[in-house]
Amino acid sequence: MAGYRRGIGKQNAVTSYRDLRRGIGILGLILPFALVLGKLGLERSVSAYYYTDMRNWFVGTMWATGFFLIFYRYGKPDTVLSSIAGVLAILVSLFPTTPEELNPPAHQVVIGAFHLVFAAGFLLLLAYFCLFLFTRSDVSPPDMTRHKKLRNKIYRGCGIAITAGVVIAALLEWLTSNAFRDAWHPVFWCEAVAVIAFGIAWLIKGETLFADPPEETAALTDLSQPDGPQPA
Repeated sequence: MAGYRRGIGKQNAVTSYRDLRRGIGILGLILPFALVLGKLGLERSVSAYYYTDMRNWFVGTMWATGFFLIFYRYGKPDTVLSSIAGVLAILVSLFPTTPEELNPPAHQVVIGAFHLVFAAGFLLLLAYFCLFLFTRSDVSPPDMTRHKKLRNKIYRGCGIAITAGVVIAALLEWLTSNAFRDAWHPVFWCEAVAVIAFGIAWLIKGETLFADPPEETAALTDLSQPDGPQPA
């Protein structure tokens, strides 16, 4: 009976982790689309929607994502880094980007600088999850399932997309003119790609897509003996 209860508890924990991952993924995936459709237009950046009618959606999504990440529990590195990322997500909404004015007040410029640091830190931590944490496995690469190998390729692609989005957005913000950014919204597109990539990675980690089929999971379980590899 005790073993049965432990098994049920473990299964409930796995389901909880999966649901949290899915929730985080869904929030990231729909955010850029919801902002654009809600305003029926593009802003210079994702964060610039703070100053539109979509402010509550932007802030609410950042807070929800933050709480999901803070309450996410897995291995020690995952738990610590997800908690930091969650706090950064909330800080992104508490320290809004500098408004697009000709001469914004000094305090808003300072707040906007903090916003950039928090936003970059948040996204780069999510890139770290994709590149280094989601790709881990208890089995050696040759013993990974076909789906796990595919997932790892997608995780790495998402991590690269997030990192590239952050770096390119920063370069475009510093190197291009206001007229160019207002006309083409390059920073928004870079941020949107990064946020969507983060959402896709977490949805896949939540087994929404490309989950191991039962027969592959069973095969790994059969191998998980004291001298054999552990399941992915």
